[in-house]
Order: sequence, then structure tokens, then C-alpha cells
Amino acid sequence: MAAAIWEWDETLYAGSAGHYTVGRMPYPPSLAEAIDTALDLDGTGRLLDVGCGPGSLTLLLAPPTALAAGRRAGRALPRTGPPGRAGVAADGDSVR
Repeated sequence: MAAAIWEWDETLYAGSAGHYTVGRMPYPPSLAEAIDTALDLDGTGRLLDVGCGPGSLTLLLAPPTALAAGRRAGRALPRTGPPGRAGVAADGDSVR
């Protein structure tokens, strides 16, 4: 039997999008500090967070980078902040 080829379904997260930011515990600030220390970030690097959800981890990890961007897997997921807010692009993908 041939293996089925999986294709992306834009509605994959549609049922959980409204509950994502309410039901998910926030990342602790110590996580960003640990990553900063482990990678010896100096403010010149770039961060790409693929599958970033609403961008909460992207924004937490952004300060020690020159550029941070997050790409959500599903457009149904809410973004962390309103368009135009520092850290959030107009289309909802987190950037800094």
C-alpha cells in the first residue's frame, strides 16, 4: 500500500484558536534568559520562529536579537497584539 501524502489544511487549528491564548500557560522569563545564555546572543542575530502560534515565544525571545520573526501555521490563531504594536506586523506574523 502506498503512503498517503499529507497536505496542509488551513482549518487545522480553527476549533482551538479562540482558546489558545487563554488556555496556554505563559512561557517563563527564565526560558528566554536560558536561551540567551546558551546561545550567547549579542543582539546581532536573527530569530525565525516557525509555527509560532500567537507569537508569545517569539516576542519573549526577541529582545536579544537584531530581528525576530514568527510565522503562524494557521491563520485562525490569534496574534499576540494588535497590528502596529511593536512586535506585531499588520498581517499578524510577529516581527521585531
